[in-house]
Amino acid sequence: MEYAYSRDYTIADLPKKKNSGKNSAECRESGSVKYETDSDDDKSSSEDEAYLPARPITTISAGKKPDTGTDEAEKADSLYSWILEVSKSPSSPQHWCAQYKFCLENFPIDTTVNSPTDAWLKGNQLQHDSGYQAVLKTHLNLYFLADEHEITELKDLCLERIRLTLLHAPGTSEVASSVLDAIHVVYANTDIGNPLRSLLVKYCATDMEWMMGGGGGGGVVQITPVIRGVPGFAADLLLEIPHAYWKEVGDGGAAGLERLRSSRLASTV
Repeated sequence: MEYAYSRDYTIADLPKKKNSGKNSAECRESGSVKYETDSDDDKSSSEDEAYLPARPITTISAGKKPDTGTDEAEKADSLYSWILEVSKSPSSPQHWCAQYKFCLENFPIDTTVNSPTDAWLKGNQLQHDSGYQAVLKTHLNLYFLADEHEITELKDLCLERIRLTLLHAPGTSEVASSVLDAIHVVYANTDIGNPLRSLLVKYCATDMEWMMGGGGGGGVVQITPVIRGVPGFAADLLLEIPHAYWKEVGDGGAAGLERLRSSRLASTV
């Protein structure tokens, strides 16, 4: 209803880390489908109920709450902060690496928050809020609704909000779990070539070490069922990884450094 009047939509405020110990999630039924919601979310009216996809978002590790400690979020850079840091250091080897170029191409950064409705995003950057699963669920459900009713403008808006969420989210285990969970839902409710599939795959490809758990991300235990059990995801991920990644692996990671040395030599001639 909100979008019909304003061509925009808002989401609930993200819970703060200090409140993460309170588990207020409960199952609510809608028809034959169960999904999770916060108990203090009852104030939403029936006309604003989120659209339920064929497979609702659930936590991958049932019974295990993700580690949402403030320390983890404060130590984990977001994709945005990493891109910004590298962009300010043109002499850094990372500035020439395939990973940075891939991230910059697919997740371009903007240092301003243009819309008042993006206040949740700005607050999230400053306060290390949690609740990314709920945030992604809101955006995804609206995307599926817009897709079903062919509301192109709303689809594009949801896609951009999801991109911004991924761009600014810290690299924590909670975020990794939420992304892996979202992949299950998106692949169950979209077709081959869907831009939302592509966005999630590209996000995974920005830092495969982290997604595999090497940097405190999702971990092999969590990502393995996604790779093996979600039809099409493994192929999409393999095809999305740019050729430059493989070239740097073949060069022992020295390709970026060599280009940097060459450019410095050329500048002295």
